[in-house]
Amino acid sequence: MARIEERVVIAVPPEEVFDYRLDFASNLTTYNTNVRDVEQIEGNQLGVGAKYRVRVHVAPGFSVTSTITVTDAARPERIADSARSRTGNADEIVSFEPVDQIINLHAQAFAPAHLDEWPCAILRTQLITQLLARSRREPKSASS
Repeated sequence: MARIEERVVIAVPPEEVFDYRLDFASNLTTYNTNVRDVEQIEGNQLGVGAKYRVRVHVAPGFSVTSTITVTDAARPERIADSARSRTGNADEIVSFEPVDQIINLHAQAFAPAHLDEWPCAILRTQLITQLLARSRREPKSASS
């Protein structure tokens, strides 16, 4: 298996990044532009045991259906998942290390060596950083 690794420092509380990252059904398509559809197929909650069916665009005119299962979720320290598809399998571990009100985010994915990048598993850390920063700047809508 090839090891794909990303690191980024985000000026956001670890709990906020953890919650955002764990909510695959709501957020996976926003930070992984290769993912077209996400449907939770097992588990009624977020966290360990939740299973998702995802459709991943891998090449022009070619999509693959993958299954992602959350295998570990220790808030706010770590999320692990396992992705399985007919083109290959990948395992991912994302750790969140708080450092003085910011977070050092470390993502590792282990994917088949023939893949340069595992499109449905590897964390898009820069995009998550941008999305969380933007959400903090946008005004919250008032309840009536």
